[in-house]
Amino acid sequence: MRDLIKIIKFKITQLVNNTVRFYWQVMGISPNSNLLGLTYANDKFTDGAGAQIQRIYSIYAAARFLKVPYIHSPLTKLNYQGLVALEQNNTNQDIVNEYNKIFKISSDRDLPVDYRTEYIKNLDLLTFEQLRRKAVKSKTFILAKVLLPYQITDTYPETLQCVKDISPFSLQKSPVIRIAIHVRRGDLLFVASHRMLSNKYYISVAQKISAILDQLKLDYVFELHTELPTQSFTVTPNQHSMLKSSVVVDPKSTQLAEFDVIPNLEKFINADPIETIQRMSSANVLVMSHSSFSYLSAILNVKGVIIYHKFWHTPLKNWLITNNSGDFSQQEFIQQLQKNLVAPEQISSLVE
Repeated sequence: MRDLIKIIKFKITQLVNNTVRFYWQVMGISPNSNLLGLTYANDKFTDGAGAQIQRIYSIYAAARFLKVPYIHSPLTKLNYQGLVALEQNNTNQDIVNEYNKIFKISSDRDLPVDYRTEYIKNLDLLTFEQLRRKAVKSKTFILAKVLLPYQITDTYPETLQCVKDISPFSLQKSPVIRIAIHVRRGDLLFVASHRMLSNKYYISVAQKISAILDQLKLDYVFELHTELPTQSFTVTPNQHSMLKSSVVVDPKSTQLAEFDVIPNLEKFINADPIETIQRMSSANVLVMSHSSFSYLSAILNVKGVIIYHKFWHTPLKNWLITNNSGDFSQQEFIQQLQKNLVAPEQISSLVE
């Protein structure tokens, strides 16, 4: 029922957005305006880094799509800093500065002396058109502080292609093909556990990839990126806003040893989160989880092959879609390897 409601809401959003675009076309209206700018509402929902930085880059993409200035607003706070911080009951607000240093986007313009702000929780094209009319009528610059831009970027996911042009990471030169697997665990072990893809799913995807690369006689390494508890510990509602009562986190529940069947596997457990984004965003192949942390890394990955299992954020058109068994198009995978990765002469014979 939950999935059905999401589908219905998304279809309604698509209808509204496409209706507004049709209206613009019929009336000969260009949505661009020098009296309207978009920025991130960085003081409304200060959850984890992946979620917030995904919003920032998506707002940038929405601004490019609508041809209005993007004004950068950095992170101000991170309420969730990872499982290690919960286990140690210790947060570090200095990490906010580290994120802001790396994920800084240049603003398109300075704010004028006289302007007004409007908070927009969910930005769609109808809301944008209403703002555009307000700005034209008042002749005053409006800075729209947007929390969630996904009613635009999930309807038109190709708008996110522009993010690759400003990615702080590039494809790393490596003697082997790097396959990053993001196994989202962390706080999902005790909240929203329905979001977790099974170990079996990830293993199946990895084995299919290794079979292809073995056939191509290409050297490769799998990188497993995840957060796991190192000991049993208790998380209280004061530590995590989604909890109504305290829970005990048990490391035995993670079954990490199941991944040992994957060949050439390196494990990155509870690694530095910024380094993790960097490794995932620069990998030759990225196997995503149901996670903003994954989605952010995927849109920042300039040339990697992205393997996506359907969830609430829409895939870009060149991403490879998997089912629950981890099946994906082998032909498309090889074609993208040939296009984006090293040693194309080794790959061409299999494509033919």
